[in-house]
Parts: sequence; structure tokens; C-alpha cells
Amino acid sequence: MSLLATRSISRLLRVYPTLRSVVLLSSEHRQNDGETLAKTKKKKSPEVRINLVENTSLTVVSMESAHKLANRRNMKLTMIENPEHWMTAGNRKAFELLAPSKKVTPKKDTDMKAQGFRGLKQAVFSDTIQDHDISFKIKQLSKWLLNGYVIEIAVDVSDKYKELVSKIEEEIKDIAKLPGIVKRDSKTLFRIQYEPVNKPDKAKNKEQAW
Repeated sequence: MSLLATRSISRLLRVYPTLRSVVLLSSEHRQNDGETLAKTKKKKSPEVRINLVENTSLTVVSMESAHKLANRRNMKLTMIENPEHWMTAGNRKAFELLAPSKKVTPKKDTDMKAQGFRGLKQAVFSDTIQDHDISFKIKQLSKWLLNGYVIEIAVDVSDKYKELVSKIEEEIKDIAKLPGIVKRDSKTLFRIQYEPVNKPDKAKNKEQAW
């Protein structure tokens, strides 16, 4: 009986360390798998950041935040076509928030170029725009006209919108064909297009294209 007990204990001592090693190894594997899974979950797609332009101010935000802001304001997040250099700071794409009624529907640049122009530039004047922003945008319009672009502006209809349009035309009268071509005249939006007095030189355009 004593001999049998001794043999049983010896067997248990031989088996137990092996079982213990298996249990510890299995536990370690589960821990490693858990850490790997946690690291995988932490790895997210790179956050896309954009330049959000409001009049003359620029804010760097994530695309997700910009969409949320647009939804809160009931506006549309729209990429700016042919942005100014300052709008693309950091090599980020430039976007702006527009109410559905303010969205300008442009002719394709190819259509404008077929007519001898360099393309189409657009500007929106909201009813809350400040005087210094108006002056800045008018300077932009003048620059575009001098460079051979057709310009198209969208103005919120308010008590002073006609005064604003008159101010714009006064500033561009020497470089734009007046009167402009009215594209829309509703209770909420006035949209008008102006062509430059002088079409750009084709040879110069080719040089600039290079």
C-alpha cells in the first residue's frame, strides 16, 4: 500500500508540472492575443483635415467635424473650385459652408476656355458679410477679371443688396463688361455674371499653363 501511494505521488509530481506549464502557456497566449486585438482597435484611419474658409478667415478642422457643423447649420459643405493660394495653406483642400440657395452652378472651365476666357471664378456675398470682407472680395474679383476670368457672384437678397451690387460694379467698371448677365433674381438670391473687357492673350495662356 505504501509503495502504491509513493508511485501515485511520483506520477502526480511528474504530470502536474507539465499541466501547469500548459496552463501558463495558454494563459500567456490569450494575453498576447488580447494585447494584439487592443492595438488593432487603437489603429484608426488617418484623420482627414481640411481648410474651412468663411469670408477671409481660415480654420483647420477634420472632415468629420466640418460635416457635423454643416448639418447643425443646415448648410452644405462644398469644396472651393480654383481656390486662392492662401486658402490651401498646408496643402489642405479648401471647403466652405453654403446654404442650398447660395450654391453657384458654374459653367465648365472648358466651356469658358472655348470662348477665349481662362475660366470661371465664383464669389458669394452673404447678408452678414462685414465691410472689410466685402473690400477683400472685390479685390479678388478685380484680380480675376484682369487675369482673364469670367466672374460670377451670388448675393443674398436683403435691404442693401442692390447697394452692394452697385458698389461692386463701380469698382470693376473699367475691367468688366457692364451690365452683367443676370443668372438668377429671386426673393432670396441674386446671381450675376461679368465678363472681362479684354480676353487673355492665347500665347500668354500657353506660357502660364506650362
